[in-house]
Amino acid sequence: MKKNKPIVAIIGAGKIAYSLAAALNSAGYNLNAVISKNIKSARKLADKFGIKNYSDKTAHLSSKCNLFFICVPDDQIKSVAKLLALEKLDFKNSLFVHLSGCKTSLELRELSKKKAAVASFHIMQTFPSKKVIRLAGLYASIESKNSKANKILLQLAGALKIIPIQLQTERKIYWHLAGVFAANFFVSNLLASEFMLKKAGLPERRLIEILKPIVATALNNSVKFQPSNSISGPLERGDVKTVRAHLSSLKKLNGKKLLVHSNYVRQSLLLLDFIKEKNGRLTENQAKIKDILMKQTKI
Repeated sequence: MKKNKPIVAIIGAGKIAYSLAAALNSAGYNLNAVISKNIKSARKLADKFGIKNYSDKTAHLSSKCNLFFICVPDDQIKSVAKLLALEKLDFKNSLFVHLSGCKTSLELRELSKKKAAVASFHIMQTFPSKKVIRLAGLYASIESKNSKANKILLQLAGALKIIPIQLQTERKIYWHLAGVFAANFFVSNLLASEFMLKKAGLPERRLIEILKPIVATALNNSVKFQPSNSISGPLERGDVKTVRAHLSSLKKLNGKKLLVHSNYVRQSLLLLDFIKEKNGRLTENQAKIKDILMKQTKI
């Protein structure tokens, strides 16, 4: 371990904790303790990375620890901070960091009242399981009103080979929304696409195989030429008849009819808005499509 590196405690043993612990371990950080309300989860994470100390009680934290990562669900961050603030720790020399994308460092105000430095550090990646995901090369937001916290996290990002982006507290929510649109809604759209292929009579085992090339091309074009230069399809062409046919078919669906229909309409309107922003105006046919779609929002 390199000199002057913080001594780390991980609070929470969920999915992201595994990838974080792996990255910290590889970078030579001293992982001193794991605390989880579920002792079995704490032991499992500790055993995987050779961490000697684990517990289901924050009272068992060592006074040696000075960098605390709070890896718990968003709605538990504030209560965990309050619990930690009750412990007899040297808060003046400690940094507490949560990993939420939505919540800011203000969730840790009970710890800042005890003179601790507080911050949020959100990695722009999904962690769907406890399988370790490589963090090197990913982007992460650093948000704190404390200069000491910012300095330490910039050093941490460098050690983990993560690309840091410093954000203002009041703007952080938009960082998280970007991730939601890019990842969660992307999956939602894929599920809707699979639903359409099933309606077309395709077997379920082939659905993602069929969609993979068009998804890959859309992503590659967006990366290479920017998303605004990669819009294609009936909206970009101003194909009024195709949009009418889409809407007519969507109205005939059962079960998911309202949700899929609404998704098509609202995403189409959003795309038209971006097309107008890029080109300065809509074509006559694109304007007709917008009128048709706007009427659909009243159904």
